[in-house]
Amino acid sequence: MTTRFAGIGIVAWCGGRRNALLWAVVVLLALLVVARLLTTAVVTIRINVASPTTFAIYWAGENQNYSESRVSQVKLSPHRADYTLRIGNLSNIRRLRIDPATGATRVRLHEIDIRQH
Repeated sequence: MTTRFAGIGIVAWCGGRRNALLWAVVVLLALLVVARLLTTAVVTIRINVASPTTFAIYWAGENQNYSESRVSQVKLSPHRADYTLRIGNLSNIRRLRIDPATGATRVRLHEIDIRQH
């Protein structure tokens, strides 16, 4: 059985049932990625550290505590300064907590930018 769309058999157009299923999965994954990108904020930081450490940003909504389920982390290196993280949807976030390092090190935070499109 072939489904027709605009006079073209989708299964035939995709090269068979297996390819049609593969294309359907690829399209679904692409839609999920786009949905994720549109419903999360991007945090860009410019930071220098004296030794390797981890930067973390926690977020919480109304009547929520900070939680390990709402954290974004990135490993920092003395040889790099620019990093990007993703956090939740800004319309649901009421508080942020920034942990610039997990251990003893010198940290210089130059810039932090939070945006959502």
